[in-house]
Formats: sequence, structure tokens, C-alpha cells
Amino acid sequence: MKRVLVSGGSSEIGAAICRQLARSDWQVIVHAHTHAERAAALAEEIGGRSLCFDLRDATAAAAAPDRRPTHRPRPPISPAAAAARAARVCACTMP
Repeated sequence: MKRVLVSGGSSEIGAAICRQLARSDWQVIVHAHTHAERAAALAEEIGGRSLCFDLRDATAAAAAPDRRPTHRPRPPISPAAAAARAARVCACTMP
């Protein structure tokens, strides 16, 4: 199963992306910076996991679970590029 961490997953747009990825058989890790309750509720709804930490804080990010990739690391992706990729996934998988 493919695994993805959706940064900002507790926002409305992030939650929609999380739901679509979960429907497309991705194991979703819902990230939040300040809305841990929303991230946890969404993770429970979609059968995923949630993490709450500030991505700008290198120490917090390093201490987060699942920080070590289980596959070959990929280059970082910008939020705009990530949204464009998610939109393509949604467009391809929606009825």
C-alpha cells in the first residue's frame, strides 16, 4: 500500500485531498500544525493516522513518527505542485 503525508490535512482543502487519497487506496497520514483534534477526527474517519507538529521546526519534524522513509526518498515538492498532482489524482479517479 502506498503511504502519503498530507501537510495541512486538517484544512478544508487538505481534508478533501486526504479523503480522495484514502478512497484511492492510499494510507493517509493527516498532518496538522494547530488543529490536532480535526486531524485526529479525519484520520479516524478515513482509517488513517494523524500527526501534529510545526513543519518549520526541524527538531519537531525530526521527532515526529514515521520520519524515516521506508522507500527511496523523493525530492521535496512545493505545495502548489502537490496540489496540482492531487488535482490530477482526483480528476482521474472521480466518477
